[in-house]
Amino acid sequence: MRKIGLLTLGLVALAACHDAVTTTGGGTMSQVLLTDAPFPFDQVKSVDVYIESIDAATTFDTTTTVDWTTLVTPDRSFNLLDVQDGETALLGETEVKAAQYAAIRMVIRTDLSSITLADGTPATVNWMGPATQTIHAAVEQPLSLTDGTNPADLIIDFDVGRSFIRLVSGDFQFLPWIRAVNEAATGTVNGAVYGPGSQADILEPVANASVILYRASGGGLTLAATGRTDTDGLFTIHYVSRGGPYSVEVAPPSGIAASHGYANDVYVTPGQETSVGITLGQGTGGQDGRSLAISGPRQVTVGQTINLYAFLFNESGDSVFGAPVTWANSNPAVARLDGSGPGVQLTGLAVGATSIVATSDDLMDSIVVTVGDAGAAVASIEVVPSTLTMAVGDSTALQAILRDAIGNVLTNRTVSWSLDSSVVNVLSSFTNYLVIRAVATGTTTIRALAEGKEGTASVTVY
Repeated sequence: MRKIGLLTLGLVALAACHDAVTTTGGGTMSQVLLTDAPFPFDQVKSVDVYIESIDAATTFDTTTTVDWTTLVTPDRSFNLLDVQDGETALLGETEVKAAQYAAIRMVIRTDLSSITLADGTPATVNWMGPATQTIHAAVEQPLSLTDGTNPADLIIDFDVGRSFIRLVSGDFQFLPWIRAVNEAATGTVNGAVYGPGSQADILEPVANASVILYRASGGGLTLAATGRTDTDGLFTIHYVSRGGPYSVEVAPPSGIAASHGYANDVYVTPGQETSVGITLGQGTGGQDGRSLAISGPRQVTVGQTINLYAFLFNESGDSVFGAPVTWANSNPAVARLDGSGPGVQLTGLAVGATSIVATSDDLMDSIVVTVGDAGAAVASIEVVPSTLTMAVGDSTALQAILRDAIGNVLTNRTVSWSLDSSVVNVLSSFTNYLVIRAVATGTTTIRALAEGKEGTASVTVY
């Protein structure tokens, strides 16, 4: 779990020793830190977000007129990929009055924020809205401050993976997703991941495996946090809200002959570590750990151009840059392939399908890209995520994915939304995205409609 510091109320920086800091003025000395969730490093070098200020409120319902207390005003940019493994970066210090804080808002400047790709070029980001934007989140386990003698930390988790979505065009769509947790009410989930080794019946540590932590809620699972194993197969996920049950899913890295592993009924105690051991099952993949994987969309429409990338991994699961890559296109009448090296462009020419093959020395990967008619009718709608659990005051986004009869994703279609505004309110909508804020406890169904087809999502607010 990658962290950049966040809001520390009454302690020095989270990464340092936890010594109480008090003032003679009767207030509580606070430090604001920022944290983020994992992000695909193979594609992105940096995610720089300019944070103007962070405020707190004593009520969950931020849709009404509330009194906001300014905590810090950093007025500078932070690379969300700079720190990890529970470490924090200080945003600033402030003195705040005694209160119980239940919600926060973060003001960012999108005109001063940017994403830089792995090759050093700037990425195109659709920032969705004005240059100055405000993001809200409820505080899991509201944070109480008395007279400075009982300090507490507030951690803001800026989830990069869910906040920056890679579109078919190769651009990024900004859909802000943050959470705020009372550090005093959180614990740590850690463990070791083992999988099939080079010799039969011998298990070895699995490095670079993706770890996903879910919380059981309302009969379903809600994504809580993510992490990754180190070179020794160990992982640590910090700032997990107390209670449970949680489930842990581990996905093997490319090149490892293994299937997903799971651990269930995991409970978290504040200030303590909960350890789990996970063994991956037998699966398919490379034998020496090296691999090549094609990343990019599997659908395109006639006249549309998409980007395809070939990522190479060594025996340790680390990315390899600069290796030569050769591409092949089985059906040039259906699609045209342009470019060379690790990244190429594919343009749809006619309705049909083609196989794209990338090779580098003895490594190979292939995908099938289907080319659809841009004017095809909508056959189905999928709302992502289909189930969602939110706290009152949280903001998030939903996406309607429209497909034709052969499964191609359709773009540039009009989508209308319907929902119960007494449970969630609409902050904004654009193309096939809907940004909502939870305003009251309850359950509601959100519907996306287009060309007579409907997709739904179930939202529970607690």
